[in-house]
Amino acid sequence: MNTCIKCGRNIPEGELFCAQCSKSPVIAELGVTHRPAAPKKAPAPRPAPAAAQKKKAAKRPWLSWVLAIALVLVTGLFLWQQVGLQAEKNRARTLQDEAQRQIHELTEAQEGLAAAEKELEKLEQTLKIKDAEIKDLTEQLADSRSSQNQGAYDLSNMEKELEVLQEEYDTLKDEHDLMVEAVEAAAKYKDKATFLDKYVVFVMNDGSNRYHTYDCDLFTHSNFWTYSPKLAEAQGFRPCAKCIG
Repeated sequence: MNTCIKCGRNIPEGELFCAQCSKSPVIAELGVTHRPAAPKKAPAPRPAPAAAQKKKAAKRPWLSWVLAIALVLVTGLFLWQQVGLQAEKNRARTLQDEAQRQIHELTEAQEGLAAAEKELEKLEQTLKIKDAEIKDLTEQLADSRSSQNQGAYDLSNMEKELEVLQEEYDTLKDEHDLMVEAVEAAAKYKDKATFLDKYVVFVMNDGSNRYHTYDCDLFTHSNFWTYSPKLAEAQGFRPCAKCIG
């Protein structure tokens, strides 16, 4: 056991310094009066950022579950929206094809109806003229028959002329009846046209966000979708101020 050279206290075996004054007898014998500085500890290496993130994640396992569930929900919502959008596009394309077919039929029917109406108007005017001529000849024939001075020759000619006119009148009357039937058949398309104007609107792919009627000056009849007015407004479209107001 050593003795402290400063305070005289005993130093336990295995110790170099006095617990009270920190004087080492070995150092004192060498003439060193200062206590040697304790060796500095090397700073502990800082954990790498990835290791720190893993350590934090290990402390919070519920966060990984929350992120995984959120990712699944977002992915499912996106897929659901894509499926719904594709279905809506297919339905809109079907409606568009059907509307184009009906528009084509309606256009042809309207053109035929306009031509038939013009032809019917001409026939009616011709019938009026022929009817007036028949009435005039009938009156002349009646006067001729009642007149004893009218010769049999003139009377026979007038009767023949009357027969010819009557045949022409009958022919025109048959054409008139056929034309009336054609006009009545074509008039059915007017109901279809009224229905389309009331329940079908058209949205062009021009970024205007407006829907139009078939007869609108702004509707170019190309690159469009067809909707009902309610469905168009549900999709965010607004009525055209020019054709609908």
